[in-house]
Amino acid sequence: MVFWGVERYFWVAFCLLSLVWFNEFELQQNAPVINQWFIFFSGLSAYTYLRLPVFFSGLKQKKLGFVPFLIFSSSVSFFLFLLLDRNAQIWSIIGVPFILLYKIPTPYRVLGIKKIPFLKIFVIALVWSIWVVPVAFGLGFSNIFWTRPFVAMFCFCFAITIPFDIRDIDIDRKNKVKTIPHLIGIRASIFLSLLFIFLSLLLFDLDWDYRFVFMIFIFPIIALSGKRRKNAFYFSFCVEGLSFLLYCLKFIFSE
Repeated sequence: MVFWGVERYFWVAFCLLSLVWFNEFELQQNAPVINQWFIFFSGLSAYTYLRLPVFFSGLKQKKLGFVPFLIFSSSVSFFLFLLLDRNAQIWSIIGVPFILLYKIPTPYRVLGIKKIPFLKIFVIALVWSIWVVPVAFGLGFSNIFWTRPFVAMFCFCFAITIPFDIRDIDIDRKNKVKTIPHLIGIRASIFLSLLFIFLSLLLFDLDWDYRFVFMIFIFPIIALSGKRRKNAFYFSFCVEGLSFLLYCLKFIFSE
C-alpha cells in the first residue's frame, strides 16, 4: 500500500508538471527549471501531507512508511522554494495555507477547508491553477496576460476534480462533507464537469482540431466516471491523466 501510494503521488505530481509544460505553449515562454522541480516536489509533499489523517487513525502501522517520504519531499520543496524568484515565492506563500488547512490531520474526524460545504473543489482548482501558472512562470501581479490561462486552467482543474467527488460521494456523506454531487446529483455533476471542460478549451489558445480531438477522449472518460464502482486505478490513470493528455495533444498539434 505504501509503495502504491507513493507511485500514485509521483503520477499526480507528474500530471501537475505536465500542465506547466502545456502552459509553456499557452504563454509562449519556458518555465524556469527550478520552478518546475519545485512544483513537482511540492506536489509530492502536498498529496502525502493530505494522507496524514490516515496515519493518525490507528490503522496499519506500515502506513507510517509515508512519513519519511513526506519529510524528504517537504525538505526538497523548501530548499527549492528558497531558490525561486520573488514572484514565485509570493504566489507559493499565497497557495500553501490552502493546502495546510485543506484537511487538518486528526485521528478523530475530518477538519479543515474540506469540511466547508461545496468549497473543497474550488480550493483544489485554485491551488492547482496557482501552481501551474503564476508559480511556474514567476509572474507578477501587474502582468495581466496570465489571467486568461489562469482562468482556463481553473476551469479545467475544476472539471477533472468533479469525478473524484462523484467517486467519494458515499465517503463524503459518511464524513458529513457536502460536495457538488450531493447538491445537484451525479448526472448534473457530470454535465457540469463537461461544461467546464468546454469552457476551458474555449479559453485556451487552441485550434478547433485540437479541441475536437481532446473532446473525443474526455467525454467518455468523464461520463464513465459517473459509475462509482470504477477502481482507484481508473481515476488515477484516466481522469488525472487528462492533464498529461492535454499536454501531449498540444505538443502533437504544435508540430
